[in-house]
Amino acid sequence: MKAKFLMPLVIGCLLVFTSCNDDDDDNIKVPQEVSNAFKARYPDAARVSWEKEHSYYVADFWRSDMSAEAEAWYDGAAKWYLTVTEIGYNSLPQPVKTAYTAGEYAAWRVDDTDMVERDGFETVYVLEVEKGNQEYDLYYTSDGTLVKAVPDNGGNNDPGDYLPDGINSAIRAYIAQAYPNARIVDIDDSEVGGIEVDILDGTTYREVMFSLSGEWLGTATGVTRAEVPQSIMDAFQGSQYAGYQIDDIDHYVVASGGEFYLFELEAEPEDIYVKVSMDGTVEEVNERQ
Repeated sequence: MKAKFLMPLVIGCLLVFTSCNDDDDDNIKVPQEVSNAFKARYPDAARVSWEKEHSYYVADFWRSDMSAEAEAWYDGAAKWYLTVTEIGYNSLPQPVKTAYTAGEYAAWRVDDTDMVERDGFETVYVLEVEKGNQEYDLYYTSDGTLVKAVPDNGGNNDPGDYLPDGINSAIRAYIAQAYPNARIVDIDDSEVGGIEVDILDGTTYREVMFSLSGEWLGTATGVTRAEVPQSIMDAFQGSQYAGYQIDDIDHYVVASGGEFYLFELEAEPEDIYVKVSMDGTVEEVNERQ
């Protein structure tokens, strides 16, 4: 899995152990406020044990409300960051199962399924799938939107890999103003040196790009062929790329005032990305914008 969701170790306060309770694992003492926060969130938890992962206190427990094993992550100040619940495939939301069986990975074997809940983020469902020597982690929202497919070269995912990066106030303010109905799904370093925030705007999935300082750079929205303006499709069909199979189309709006459509085309050994501007200009670009 690529290095996403890894959060900087920002816990700098001194942990006070004089008020610890008896919840421990391998002599790990858990501050009373952490134990209390966990019990308040999961009052019916059973078979609870604790371990320390870097600066985090991790509760391994049986989640009685879902009849499943789970891990909950807290910092020393009792702030909750993450819960990963190991659910069976049949316990996935029906839209997720429908999207998976209708998608390009339907013939792959599902090895594991997790429900990932994170502070300030939309719940996602992660399906670990494999085919031959290939393994991928598929991230779905509860409505069946496939957010991303990440190569899983190492296998045996660590729940700590799901820890979210922080989102600065400028980014949160922009999203709240520009997309008031949006829920944040993911955040990551973008491929062009900035920050990418994946959101669900109502039921529409968007990738919103920012500079490292939080300045909006652009937004990409996935669209269907039927949603592409006829003039754009005519320009594409009249180009040298018309014979390629279209895998994906995104509509881009950028801060400079530009607007274009990006076509991802199936090709070997690598897919081709073709940019079609609003004036009908067609050009191949080296990689996804």
